[in-house]
This record gives sequence, C-alpha cells and structure tokens, in this order.
Amino acid sequence: FRFTAGDGNTTRTLSLNVARYTPQAVLTANIEEAEYNALVAADGKVLVQSRFAVRNNQRNFLKLSLPSGAVLWSASVAGHPIRPGRAPDGSLLLPLEKTRSGNEAPAFIVEVSYLDHVAPWSDKGRTRVSLVTVDLPISKSHLLLHHPPLFRLTPVAGLSGNFRVAPYEAPESAAL
Repeated sequence: FRFTAGDGNTTRTLSLNVARYTPQAVLTANIEEAEYNALVAADGKVLVQSRFAVRNNQRNFLKLSLPSGAVLWSASVAGHPIRPGRAPDGSLLLPLEKTRSGNEAPAFIVEVSYLDHVAPWSDKGRTRVSLVTVDLPISKSHLLLHHPPLFRLTPVAGLSGNFRVAPYEAPESAAL
C-alpha cells in the first residue's frame, strides 16, 4: 500500500482480513525426463543404461533400487563418476547437485548402468525387463530396447505399464 497526501480533512482508514494459508508440499526435486537403453542378449543377460535429467533445489540424495539380482556397473552425477552410498533398506543413495535458492534449477544428468539376468530366450515365450526405481516423480520416460534380430517382440497388453510402442524420438530435455 502507498500513502498519498490529500487534503488534511480526510480521515484515512485501512481494514485488512488476515488468513493463514494451508501449507502445501513443495516439490524439491524431480526427474523431467528418464531415458532407458536396454540391451537384451539371447542368453538372458540384460545391460541397462538409465539416464535421468534431474532438477534439484533441496534434495541431498537420489534414492534408487536396482531390480533384484542386478549388479551395479557404473554411476555418475553431472558427468562425474561416483560411488553410491547404501541406505538401511539396501537401496543406493546418489549425491545430487544443488543450486542456490531462488534460482531455477538447471537440469543435470544422473546415469546408472547395471547388469541383470532373465531366463534365456526360446522360440516362444515371455520375458520381463525390470528397470531401476527412483524416489522422485518422473515427468516423461523413454525405453529403447535392443534385442537379438532372430526374435520378434510384442508388448503384452496390461503388463507393459505406461510404456507403449512408438517410433524413436529424441529426448526433449536439453540436458539429455
């Protein structure tokens, strides 16, 4: 409010209603885009590279869980190799970069590669590729699956999660 001078005979008053707002949860970090590249061999070995474009304001760690039986090959944050910590529940903790408060957080890349095993492929059958789980919301995901050319893949309706078959699209995030 700004007080302006008027004639000296006018009485000035100001009435205010003060109300508290209901506190809301604030998103401190998110994954704006996730990109998964999976190489599946006929003998059942699965090599998965997961790349996440992360925006972070306040979080210290990204908590992720590998599929059961998977072995971590490498992890990096913003292009720097790191050794993840372990949470009490066995999941991995990757330290995240932080920006100064008040600035819009630029996206940076968190990359995790791991080796997993599934049943060897046969002439007909099903297999399941499991991806790493993270404790942040993901806005958009892509999965590029490389498989032996001797086999044809068809997604199983209802079991493919939110993934659908689509032509390749380049990532939208400038970080990826």
